[in-house]
Amino acid sequence: MKHLITILLVLFGLPLVVKAQSLIIQENETGFCSIDGILDTGVGGYTGDGYLNGDSGEGTSALWSFEVPADGEYSFRWRFANGGGAGDLLSELWVNEVYDGVDVNCFHTGSWTNWMETNTITLPLNEGVNKVRLVSISPNGLANIDYFEVLDDNAMAVSCLPTYSIHVIANDPDAGTVSYEPVKPFYEEGEMISLSAEANSGYYFQSWSGAETSVDADHSFVVKAGGDVTALFYPDGTEAEDGAMGYATVQDDAGTPYLMTGGLYGDTVLATNFAELKTYLEDTNPYVVTVDQYIMSTGQINIASNKTFLGLHEEAHLEGIRFKINGSENVIIRDLTFSKVVTFDAIEINGGSEHIWIDNCEFFTDLDHDSDYYDGLMDIKNESRFITISNSHFHDHFKAVLISSGDDSFQDTSIRITFYHNYFEHLGSRTPLIRFGKAHIFNNYYESCSNGINPRMGACVRIENNFFFQVSNAVRVDMSDEVGFMQLIDNVFMQSSYVSEPTCELEVPYEYLSFMTEAEQVPYDLTGGSPLSASEQGAYDMQLGLFPNPTFDELNLSLQLPEATPLRIEILDLTGKRMLVQEEEMTMAGRQSFMLSLNGLSKGSYLCRIKTDSATAVQTFVKL
Repeated sequence: MKHLITILLVLFGLPLVVKAQSLIIQENETGFCSIDGILDTGVGGYTGDGYLNGDSGEGTSALWSFEVPADGEYSFRWRFANGGGAGDLLSELWVNEVYDGVDVNCFHTGSWTNWMETNTITLPLNEGVNKVRLVSISPNGLANIDYFEVLDDNAMAVSCLPTYSIHVIANDPDAGTVSYEPVKPFYEEGEMISLSAEANSGYYFQSWSGAETSVDADHSFVVKAGGDVTALFYPDGTEAEDGAMGYATVQDDAGTPYLMTGGLYGDTVLATNFAELKTYLEDTNPYVVTVDQYIMSTGQINIASNKTFLGLHEEAHLEGIRFKINGSENVIIRDLTFSKVVTFDAIEINGGSEHIWIDNCEFFTDLDHDSDYYDGLMDIKNESRFITISNSHFHDHFKAVLISSGDDSFQDTSIRITFYHNYFEHLGSRTPLIRFGKAHIFNNYYESCSNGINPRMGACVRIENNFFFQVSNAVRVDMSDEVGFMQLIDNVFMQSSYVSEPTCELEVPYEYLSFMTEAEQVPYDLTGGSPLSASEQGAYDMQLGLFPNPTFDELNLSLQLPEATPLRIEILDLTGKRMLVQEEEMTMAGRQSFMLSLNGLSKGSYLCRIKTDSATAVQTFVKL
């Protein structure tokens, strides 16, 4: 049939158009080898299962492998998107691990959802298997890549081992020397690399950091991914910022230590206005940037690596200014107040930022506007990890702290974060909401919040020695495609409903017991007083628990009675209307349990109220 159509076209003088077939290699298919980055689905417009989202930095690369039947010239191209602020993104083209001076330009496409094709590249290839690699020339890395296309119908995709670029460097070339072997531009997955670090006089070696971590100056490892491996050298006597604790002080789940120094080795400067803040905080040099007054402005400031951002006294207050920590590390923010950032988050930690410590800060807006007017108080996303939030007050806001921005942000399994000694007050939700990663949340005080801790999408959260007072959903795991998990340890839930399943176990890789107190002490420590009236103290003594919550047709009550007493159990709707009453005559002291049938109640939220002669206890629950 094909030949007949060709003959007819020729006989009638019509133009003969022959469309060349091509080989398209998608992510996760034979022929795709590796990316220094992730397979992503965060933006639309791609084909296949997703796209390649490379890491930032010069030298990051992506690799494909295919076979051609004969020596000759072959053409290929990439479908890509480049919506960033850096303009065109140039990459070196390596063929069979050799760079012959040919570059590929992924020009700016206007947005990350606008996909286009590169110019076609034609080069001679040898018969058999050939490998084609793009290597970033820009510090912003590669463009997002949808697929690689070979414009020849005889080309065949070939399986290949992932290969990565590894760069071994020192954080300070004057502080020490590094060496490694073998020295190659790229390494196959599973290859062994041996590292060696030697400190110069007046310095000491602290650890290897980045793509490989270790406290041993001489260290060997097996290649699993690409990236920088950095030897951290410090002047003799260097210690971490006083009080640093939690995930910000480690580099991995094994607890390899990291020194939080911030801007220790830079000048200390005083910023008195927005322009000075922006100049010092965005500078690539280390700085201790101090503030001693109220600064109100708009606009965005990007905090670069190796900064300490410090308030000098209570008047250090920043209103309306959006702060971003994007791809930065070793940042300390202490003793500052952040408020009323319209439309955006007050602080956004993004782009694989690491080792961030926010301590003794205040975050607030107001509840007079709708929930989208201010956005969040803090967002942590896109592989940002090893972060500690401590001794801070979050209050009067709808959406507090979001960790990982979406159910498709699978790369955020690397998130590690500690919350301790924080006061969450009058908040709507996200205290925090966390997807995928791991969090340790201990000794925090939650008061009068609609929602508390919300693990989603497989996140594992260790929730330990916290005090919840009048929190409608102190712990919940719903509202995502997959639930999250929790480990509840010695928390106090006062007039607060919560779930206790599904469970996980999180081994914390740092020392924290010296920072922890009993849950009952937390309100005193964080507010200077108890939240409990005499009646509420009696309710607390009763230790009321409801399970399961949410529930279907039955509700089990568990409570501790300090003495024998008559008991009245009431179920009320949220308007206060009694829906069910159960009287219990003289009930013995100690731990008691009751079961209530909820048949006849419609779906919704209710209050369970327990009344004795000396105390009243109230908790909310949900009937499904």
